[in-house]
Amino acid sequence: MRVLKYLIITLMAYLLISLSMVRFFVFYIDGNNSILQNLVDEANLKSVKIANVDTNWKGIYPSLSIDIVKHSANQNIKYPTNLELHLNIYKTIVYFKPVIKSLYIENVSYEGNLADLENIMNKNKNSKKILIENILIGESNFNFKHNDKIYKFSKANILIRKNSINLSSNIDKDKKLNLKLSNILTDGNNNLEKIDYKIDILGKLNYKFNKILKIKNLEINNSELSVKLHGKYERGYFKNNFLSIETLKNSNFEIYKSTIRNINLKVLLSGNIKNIINFEIINYSSESKNNYLYEFKNISGSYNNKKETLLLYANNINVNTKKLFEDYSFLEIKDFKFIGSAEKLKIKFSKNKNLKNLFLEGNFKNSSFRFHKNYVNNFSGFISYKDNMANVYFDSKNIEIYNNSILNKKIKFNFIRGKLSVINFNNLNISFDEVQLSNNDIDFTVSGNINKALDTVNIFTHLKYIDMRHITNYLPKNS
Repeated sequence: MRVLKYLIITLMAYLLISLSMVRFFVFYIDGNNSILQNLVDEANLKSVKIANVDTNWKGIYPSLSIDIVKHSANQNIKYPTNLELHLNIYKTIVYFKPVIKSLYIENVSYEGNLADLENIMNKNKNSKKILIENILIGESNFNFKHNDKIYKFSKANILIRKNSINLSSNIDKDKKLNLKLSNILTDGNNNLEKIDYKIDILGKLNYKFNKILKIKNLEINNSELSVKLHGKYERGYFKNNFLSIETLKNSNFEIYKSTIRNINLKVLLSGNIKNIINFEIINYSSESKNNYLYEFKNISGSYNNKKETLLLYANNINVNTKKLFEDYSFLEIKDFKFIGSAEKLKIKFSKNKNLKNLFLEGNFKNSSFRFHKNYVNNFSGFISYKDNMANVYFDSKNIEIYNNSILNKKIKFNFIRGKLSVINFNNLNISFDEVQLSNNDIDFTVSGNINKALDTVNIFTHLKYIDMRHITNYLPKNS
């Protein structure tokens, strides 16, 4: 117990003596510029010259007000003429070096390349002479040059803490940025491993993304927008990202030389941008150059960047590919058209737009399909398509069908029910399973197979009614 008592007394004595010495040091450097100048030089800030120091040693956090000599006009960084800092005397004693509780400066100015500023920050960060807990920069201006474009930040207010940065600023006189970065983690090579972010941009945007994010074929022109991106990034993966784009007056996006106007979008994002990105579109609306309106919601899917393949799921959607392909030719699938509505739709297709890579599944209502010269109008039922094979379950009324390979002319039915399977669209092999067809000319049920490659027809029918004057309309070609 006696040893513990002496240890406590010794510790308290150390604290009291140290606190007194630190306060005396603060009092001592009042007007003594050389001491701080040495610390500044050791922090690699060679262009900063101390003119005067005023101190207040009272209170929990003694403060210093420092005047800086006016710098030369050719410096990229123009430091303020005055800065204020508060000293954390308790941590200073523990760490055996100055620990700054807060550093406040105003009217900082920088003009130059973003990479040069990063180098300056990295050099200063390596200094172990001083530890700064909070840096507050107010009403400052930064002109960054990046990829031949200058970004002007004015009236910027910045708060820098350990592993976090808050920034609010005007950009290029017509935009407002609010940025909150937290939980910032980098590896030994200063590569970003983890970050939480909230980015809000409000104003007029004109950007080519191939010069900013190296995203090709995307431009924003004369667009007044509110853009929000909130989420997390960790070791290559985006988590719980929310992206909102709201058109304030008008907007104009150019993607693969096609126009998207007056966009409004809310979407959830996750995944690895180099591999697979998952998304869920909460709602979307836009107009095209041909003034077509596009609106949908509750659509989810993923994009495989390596395979350039898009997978979509829609609980309920209306589609008109005639308008869609007319507006956005980069989406066009050759010789294929669809107009109608679908429920529980799953679709997968690749950038090469080859039907061999198409996957399609869903319930359709009053829909029209066209492939080459073949078509089905007013179809209702279920369809699945994969690997050039399809299964079709009919439950259709007032349906019209034409197939150039097996029918002599287009035919209409009051209704069709049953299952039809196509094994090969390039060399038709069609199977019928209890398919019931009915109109004013004929009412029958058919099962069997038509195989073009083998030049065979095996059909079994149950005929309820037929008008023999029109029988040839329902017989296969070359039968």
